[in-house]
Amino acid sequence: MKHEVQSRGRLPVEECVQIGLALTTALAHLHDHGLIHRDVKPSNIIFVNGVPKLADIGLVTDVEATRSFVGTEGFIPPEGPGTVSADLYSLGKVLYEISMGRSRLDFPALPDNWDDLPEDEQAQLREFNEVLVKACESDAGRRYSSARQMHEDLDCFGAESRSGRNALRNSAGPSPKSWLSRWRYGGVGCGNPIPQKLKKWHTPTPEAWREYERGRYHYNQLTPEAHKKALEHLTRAAELDPEFVLPYRELTALYVWGSRACSLVRKRGFVRSRKSLTN
Repeated sequence: MKHEVQSRGRLPVEECVQIGLALTTALAHLHDHGLIHRDVKPSNIIFVNGVPKLADIGLVTDVEATRSFVGTEGFIPPEGPGTVSADLYSLGKVLYEISMGRSRLDFPALPDNWDDLPEDEQAQLREFNEVLVKACESDAGRRYSSARQMHEDLDCFGAESRSGRNALRNSAGPSPKSWLSRWRYGGVGCGNPIPQKLKKWHTPTPEAWREYERGRYHYNQLTPEAHKKALEHLTRAAELDPEFVLPYRELTALYVWGSRACSLVRKRGFVRSRKSLTN
């Protein structure tokens, strides 16, 4: 697959969906038998009679085995490899690279020539990107719980794309079944409404996303020391891209729940910035 992308460039969304369907089927088979791959990436995917297959089976191991740190930078989730969830994270990054024509380190940035793409193609990429964002959540608990669940979303998206529903959605607004659209157009986790100016689709800068992922990792450690680090990374993410909504969710939670990090939140003036966002 690495050679395929190098020679052809960004692949059509419909083709990426079919590749995703084949690879989620392969991962589901592995996971059902208590096995994990540990290094899903383009160079470990081969085509046999036009069908993508997972290669480098020497890395496949029992899910209960002692975890050794294998994998490739950018395809490994924050918590490390060696789980079902980590395999799905890696697959999400693979699908990102082949559909967006960018390095996985740029995730979740959209294609460079975004403004030149037809509206229907933009709509397809936005919808497909929702699957990728869920697969590549920094918090493992927010990712797909299984390869079959990810397969179902890809299969549903493929059917909708073939029927032309994406074009209708682009003009009518987000689908009520779209979990990410509900987040973008609804409200944040602590019950606070997203400011109107931030409800619009927005792709954060790669630097802001990386800071957010680091912040989420420390946020989930649930200790005062980790929350201090989370505060630094999340604040940095918001500073790098003020229109990036997600960091404000965790910053709000740090403030609301009153951990030791909250005193730092107040010192950094987040209370004031929060008020300015909701005015």
